[in-house]
Amino acid sequence: MIKGMPVFQVEKYNNKTYIDENGKLSVYIGPDSILISFSENAIVSIVQNDNIGFALDNNKTVCGILVSGMLEYERNLLKDALGIM
Repeated sequence: MIKGMPVFQVEKYNNKTYIDENGKLSVYIGPDSILISFSENAIVSIVQNDNIGFALDNNKTVCGILVSGMLEYERNLLKDALGIM
């Protein structure tokens, strides 16, 4: 775990608001946190900034986002949005 904020290289996106990428998206919901993984690559480190963690793979590419300190109603809201019972 590294305290800080990752730096993103965004020049290749030509000022686009978002880019659609094909890939696997997984959401893991724990007692007080969630992990949104958008890569099958293994997480080797996390850059932590307050309650948001940026999961990095071996190439130092962001492969997931960890949100900690979530309240029960926030987790329930996410579960409802994802259709999870």
